[in-house]
Amino acid sequence: DPTEGGFTRDLVERMQAVPGVASAATISSAPLSGIGAIPVDVAVAGREGAEPLRPSVRVVSGPIQDVLQLSLLRGRWLDAGDHAQAEQVAVVNRAFAERVFPGGEAIGQTITLPPFGQAGDRRAFRIVGVMADARLSRVASPARPEVWLPDAQYWVSSVAVMLRGHVAPTDLATPAQQAIWAAHPDQGIYATQAIATVRDRQ
Repeated sequence: DPTEGGFTRDLVERMQAVPGVASAATISSAPLSGIGAIPVDVAVAGREGAEPLRPSVRVVSGPIQDVLQLSLLRGRWLDAGDHAQAEQVAVVNRAFAERVFPGGEAIGQTITLPPFGQAGDRRAFRIVGVMADARLSRVASPARPEVWLPDAQYWVSSVAVMLRGHVAPTDLATPAQQAIWAAHPDQGIYATQAIATVRDRQ
């Protein structure tokens, strides 16, 4: 059920069972990957007619904040309670909050996005958390405004599986791939790499 996050929830559960994995999550655009975030316009409810924003929009599942070791400034993280039938919610970073709501509070505000890759009405998401800035696009570039959505509430066509382990990344790659193919034998895997390696190349 791609519209309800069932596939990615299954991936996260399988990855967490791989020996050596401390935490697992999925994200639509892996940090420092160069792939880029979802290209959609984000608008603020009540500001009709204003120029839409183009923050980095990422769709996540699982404890991505633990995998990436990110800090929450206020509010809450996205979690398993943010399912398809629940209120549609979002977490933004400080760069987004300060740019869009200077001098004000982002939590409780509503933003709208169009469906990804298809026609349809814009959908509203209430901001429930503000996280600290992190350089997720390029190490040498300032943090960009970010909007994170639960994968059960916003469908995208591909995701990156993110793992934090008790062992070296090279020791996790093959068992993780085997765990994915055991359940989804036809699933394509584009690449496997350690974030530290990508960071060092930049």
